[in-house]
Amino acid sequence: LQRLRSHAHALKGASANLRARAVAAAAARLEAAATAADAATCRDAAATLVRDYRRAVEFLGGRDAAG
Repeated sequence: LQRLRSHAHALKGASANLRARAVAAAAARLEAAATAADAATCRDAAATLVRDYRRAVEFLGGRDAAG
């Protein structure tokens, strides 16, 4: 879970720099869940993060990049 926490932390910062607030908030939730070793919350937070990431990419005009 340490790698997950680290990646979530990096994504939180990058998305905040882009003003993608929903993505940053979801990444923060995932980071906190990984730090707490809460697998159930990690799953929920990851699903929210994917959803919010796709919305942000679509908003920015990169529909193909969202997968």
